[in-house]
Amino acid sequence: MGVVFFAGTHRFALMAKLRSFSNKEKQSGFFWGLYGLIEWRRMDWFYDENNKLGVGWIIPSTEQSKAYHSIGITGGLDIGFRFRINNFGITPYLGLGLPLFVCFGDLPPKNNIRDFYLMNMALRAINIGLKLDFFSN
Repeated sequence: MGVVFFAGTHRFALMAKLRSFSNKEKQSGFFWGLYGLIEWRRMDWFYDENNKLGVGWIIPSTEQSKAYHSIGITGGLDIGFRFRINNFGITPYLGLGLPLFVCFGDLPPKNNIRDFYLMNMALRAINIGLKLDFFSN
């Protein structure tokens, strides 16, 4: 079981994970588990040069982008592999979850709201990461 807290300019989150490893003694190798995530995000929506709606938080701020906020919870399956050398581990993982969230602030027009929520759902449902682990004996 692990608990992680993220604090950044555009995101605050609390995540809890429960994992089961193929090599339980060293906690290494392939793993699967469950995760739960509670988070607040500040993101931007914009129209690209083809007038298509886009959503993200890593875009440069322009006059055409609009900021909004979202609060939500996500729970799902966590899979990955941990490479462990002595007291150091590298863990790439993929989390696939079911998000429940609400967006507020400067939202897009009503004719684009369905696409807007589908993009937000995809961003919240897929959690890809690379974690560095340090162990003590």
